[in-house]
Amino acid sequence: MSFDAALPIALVEDDPFQRRLLQESIESTGLRVLPFPDAESFLHAMEELPDLGVLLIDVRLPGINGVELLIRVRQLDPELPAIIVSGQDRVEIAIQAMQAGAWDYIVKPFESYKLELALRKALDRRRVGLQLARLRKRERRGMGRIIGDSVEMQKVFQLLQSALRNDMTVLIQGESGTGKELVAKAIHENGARTDGPFVSINCAAIPRELMESEMFGHEKGAFTGAVARRVGRFEEANGGTLFLDEIGELDPGLQAKLLRVLQEREIQRVGGSTTVPVNVRVVSATKQNLAQRAMSGQFREDLYYRINAFTIHLPALRERHADIPLLANYFFAKHRDSMGRTDVDGLSDEAMAILDRCPWPGNVRQLENAVCRALALTDGPLIELKDMPVEVREGHGPQQMMGETALATGRAMVESLTDLGPMASIRQQAILAALEACEYNVQAAARKLGVSRGTLYRHLPKQFRDGSGGK
Repeated sequence: MSFDAALPIALVEDDPFQRRLLQESIESTGLRVLPFPDAESFLHAMEELPDLGVLLIDVRLPGINGVELLIRVRQLDPELPAIIVSGQDRVEIAIQAMQAGAWDYIVKPFESYKLELALRKALDRRRVGLQLARLRKRERRGMGRIIGDSVEMQKVFQLLQSALRNDMTVLIQGESGTGKELVAKAIHENGARTDGPFVSINCAAIPRELMESEMFGHEKGAFTGAVARRVGRFEEANGGTLFLDEIGELDPGLQAKLLRVLQEREIQRVGGSTTVPVNVRVVSATKQNLAQRAMSGQFREDLYYRINAFTIHLPALRERHADIPLLANYFFAKHRDSMGRTDVDGLSDEAMAILDRCPWPGNVRQLENAVCRALALTDGPLIELKDMPVEVREGHGPQQMMGETALATGRAMVESLTDLGPMASIRQQAILAALEACEYNVQAAARKLGVSRGTLYRHLPKQFRDGSGGK
C-alpha cells in the first residue's frame, strides 16, 4: 500500500447521494475515504481519527458551513490541506475559501480526473509535512539531524544511546557523505558536555607544518609570524568535545603527540615549556580502514586503540535504501522555502523511483545535492525525472561516468584503427573525454588521467588554453 493510500480523505457532504457518488469515485482511484454528513460529526470525530491526508468539504452544509468548518479545522491542524467543493461558481465564495486557508476550490460539476489530481497533489504536500513533523520530533528527542528509519540506522541510534552513557573516546567510521560530523554533534549535544563547546578540525585540510599549532596552540615568537600567543583547538574545546575529522590523515609525528595528550590530559603549546591541563572528550572520524593502516604501520597502533574505545560504523546510503524516500522528502522540505520554490509540492513517483535505483557513491550528501539541483530546475508542481542530475537518472556516480566515458572512447578508437591519427590527436581525445566526464574541472580530469595539472594544461587543445572553448 502506498503512503498516499494509507492517509484517508475525510469527506464532509450532507447530500447522501452526492456523498456516496464522491466516495465511490475517489475510492476507485485507490484512495481511502471517511465520509461525514455534517461539520459537527466530523469535528466530534476528529480527535479520534488517525492522520488525515486531505479534507474534502462541500461549501453548503447545514449548521456550520464549509468555510466556517475550514477555519475551525485549521486551528486544530494548520497543515491539513482542505479542498472546498461548491455548486456555485461565485468569486466571493472562492475568495472566502482561499482566505480561510483552502488548498483548492472546485466547482460542480467537475471531471473526476480533476478531483483526483487535486487530491493527489494535496496528499503529496501532506506527506511531506507529516514526515517533516516526525523528523522535527526526533530532533527534539535528541538525535539532531540524523535521519533514518531503516534497520541499519536503528542500530546506529542504539550505539549512539550507548555512547551517551559514558565519556570515552569515540571513533566514527564511514564513507564520505554518510554524516560522520552529524553523529559527532549528536554525541556532544546529548551528552554530559552539551553546555561546553563543540570544536572540530579536519586533519586532511590543514598543512602538516601548521597542524601542531592548530591543535595545541603556540607561544609568541615560537616561529616566524607568531606575533602573539595562540590558543589551539584542544584549549578551545576545554569542557566540551573536540571532533577530529579524517584522523587517518594525521602526520605520524603528531600522532605520537596526540597519544600523549589523550593519556596525560594536558597539552604543551608550540614554543612553550609548561603544560596546560585540558578536559576534552575526543570524537574522531575516518573513511579509511584504520585497523588495516595500523597493521601496515601507516597509523600508530597504540593511538588506534586509544581512539577506538567505542566505535560507530555509519552505513553507506546504498546499504540503507529504505531511508531514501524519507531523506529525499526531508531535504525537499528543508530547502524548498529557502530556495523560493514554495510553488513545488514534492517529488513525483518516477523521480522517487529513480532515487531508489541510484547507487549513491556520494551518499547522503550527494542525495541532498541532487534534490537541491532538481528543486532549482523543475518548472512544474512536482520534481520530475527529467529534473534529476544525469548521473542520478543513469544510475552513475561521477567516477563511474568517467570510467565509462574513457572506456567508450577507447573502444571507439580500437574499432576504427585506421582513423586513430597521430599520438597527439589520441591524447587530445582522451583529455577531452576526461574533461567532459569531470564537467570541465581541469584538476579533477588530471587526477583521473593520472597526470599532473601542468601536464594536462600543456596538452590541452588551443581553444581550451585561450579560454575560447569548453563549458
